[in-house]
Amino acid sequence: MNLNKAFTGAHLLLAGLLAMNTQAGSLDPALEAAIADLNPGDPVDVIIRCEDPLDPGSVPVKDLIPALRNKANACETSLTNVLENTALEPPVTLWIINGIAATVPVASLNGLVHRAGVDVVYLNETVELPPEPAGAPGNPPNTFWNIDAIRATDLWGIGYYGTGVVVATMDTGVDALHADIGPKWRGDPDNPDTWSDNWFDPNGEHAGPFDASGHGTGVMGVIVGGNAGGFDMGVAPDAQWIAVKIFNDRGQSKYSRIHQGFQWLLDPDGNGSSDDAPDILNSSWVLQSTQNECTGVFAADIAALRTVGTAVVFAAGNTGPSYDTSMEPANNPGSLSVGAIDYYRNVITSSSRGPSACDGGIYPKLASPGQDVVTAGLTTNGANPTNIAFGTGTSFAAPHVAGAMAVLKSAYPGKSMDEIESAISDGALDLGPTTGPDDDSGAGLVDVVEAYMLLGGSTPSDSDQDGVADGLDFCPGTPAGETVDANGCSASQLDSDGDGVNDALDQCPGTPAGTAVDANGCPTEPSDADQDGVADGSDLCPGTPAGETVDANGCSASQLDSDGDGVNDALDQCPGTPAGTEVDADGCAIVSPDADQDGVPDSSDQCANTPAGEAVDANGCSVSQLDSDGDGVSDALDLCSGTPSGTVVDADGCPVTEPPPPAGSIIVTQASYNASQDKVTVSATSDLGKQADLSVTFTLENGNDTTSIGMSWKNKNGHWETSIRRFSRSFGAAPVSVTVSGTEGSVSAPVQ
Repeated sequence: MNLNKAFTGAHLLLAGLLAMNTQAGSLDPALEAAIADLNPGDPVDVIIRCEDPLDPGSVPVKDLIPALRNKANACETSLTNVLENTALEPPVTLWIINGIAATVPVASLNGLVHRAGVDVVYLNETVELPPEPAGAPGNPPNTFWNIDAIRATDLWGIGYYGTGVVVATMDTGVDALHADIGPKWRGDPDNPDTWSDNWFDPNGEHAGPFDASGHGTGVMGVIVGGNAGGFDMGVAPDAQWIAVKIFNDRGQSKYSRIHQGFQWLLDPDGNGSSDDAPDILNSSWVLQSTQNECTGVFAADIAALRTVGTAVVFAAGNTGPSYDTSMEPANNPGSLSVGAIDYYRNVITSSSRGPSACDGGIYPKLASPGQDVVTAGLTTNGANPTNIAFGTGTSFAAPHVAGAMAVLKSAYPGKSMDEIESAISDGALDLGPTTGPDDDSGAGLVDVVEAYMLLGGSTPSDSDQDGVADGLDFCPGTPAGETVDANGCSASQLDSDGDGVNDALDQCPGTPAGTAVDANGCPTEPSDADQDGVADGSDLCPGTPAGETVDANGCSASQLDSDGDGVNDALDQCPGTPAGTEVDADGCAIVSPDADQDGVPDSSDQCANTPAGEAVDANGCSVSQLDSDGDGVSDALDLCSGTPSGTVVDADGCPVTEPPPPAGSIIVTQASYNASQDKVTVSATSDLGKQADLSVTFTLENGNDTTSIGMSWKNKNGHWETSIRRFSRSFGAAPVSVTVSGTEGSVSAPVQ
């Protein structure tokens, strides 16, 4: 069954959005509830949507973006005056939905909602990154089972890896320093001019790729991950990626920032006439408060992307196992919702189930691997560039579908994403419990090979019928019935030492490379590398000089060292030296000097210059030389034994009480730099009072000095603190030391 036949036109997606409306010029009920207890002057984040939104299907694709912008301009013009007088922050135009995001006083809402052309004003809600379910106890039997489960490797075998396809994610960001991900970014990490066209952070935290939590990095690893770590990680390793970091570093977003993300994906370079939108969008998130609800809040966004040919893949959510647990925006008719299965092809307990609250359709639409999936982990600023992580939940099921679509698009670049989506749905492996699509696993498990054949291809060739496509088979011609490994090799075909005799027949495994062997895999002649007449296997002295006579062990006189002192017998003038004795070039013992004549050689003496006649211990120390607490005063003179390490003491070994700092002093209590957050924090104490004028100068890694400008100090009972985010991005290098200055002086300290 084609799950998409009921939805053939992207313009129909607007039905969900229009269902959100209550009446022209209305306040959304959620907004009314949110402001019920607020004062007229209190700020509230809202989205103002104007009347008559554009149906994306009503204009040619090439004219869509200009048409959306023109429609939004009219809306913005009608609201300019009122927002100029009331908006507490600069409004944000959301032309993709014919709306504006603004922060306004509660008292202004009535005027906005009655403004000509306004359709609805709704709450710009905060969105939290949903938590992921825990994985199963222990890993599955096959750690890298997920790629095989959807049969992606079969298409690799005939040359399709996602080449020429662009996949986008809307998530927590991406760690582009990961060796399996970074090289696939469409932008150039060495050219900042390319960043804005291939990376977007509506939160304004990071100009280039970054991920604080690792969620988005793990999702991207499933889609495009390579094999830098020694195994095949991603479904479409040759695809390119771009990304929107909709969640800030604390894992939060807002409706407006998600709208901005969709809007940027529609036109990354800001040139409406260029074709730079991604082929596929993966969104591994849901709105947690929308279980079994259909608000249609992102219906227009999805419709616009579908119109320009972008497939929109969504994680189904992790609110199962109950039915009626569909989630926004995955339950939107234009979304390809994906549930999660385990190694044994069972739907995992947490995977959300349908039907869809928006149209009553099957939910999820597909299923793919989503338990204990090996993927990319954060690199700790590049320190571990091949780090791995395990992902569980529909967040990691969805990118398998996005990757599968990329592989199929590379095989059939002339096919639309709608056609590819249909082929994946129609070719899915039914998982039950009933025949046909259901609200547990949708159409079933993604099967890339079946989808490929439905699109017009043929089954990848497997000449020896061992289950491994010829393009991936390292051992063609496997005998019928023999079990093979992932490379298509059976036990009878393996030759681990490469001597031409397979392991099943090799009676001498591990034969050195290049050794001539017989039919049993054993050397035909014993090897004698130094040609001294003793085979290498019995030669205790390899590398005998040519012409020297050797004993039965293959050792000549020049190689023997009977007493093991490092001087061979032919040169040793003192044979039989006891083991461990230090000897000279003649093999004779070296008498160690003992300058203080306490009986302990200087090389072992921990207390030099022991007074004559004093008894010493094994370390050469007498009672008068011992300093048990390490304060620099010997035990014989120490009146305060047991002084804590690092304590300043007087001549009697007693602590010296330091005088209090002078009035008007400044003391740095903390100076730290968090590289992962690119944040520096400085704390100081001072008795300068609330009127103190403190400033900070940083010395950078490159040797330059810079004085921070506009830093905000907080003073509480003489404690002063300030911090700067995006430090190295702002000043060009990380800090190594800091100087805090006040009206009465300054103090410096290293940055930890």
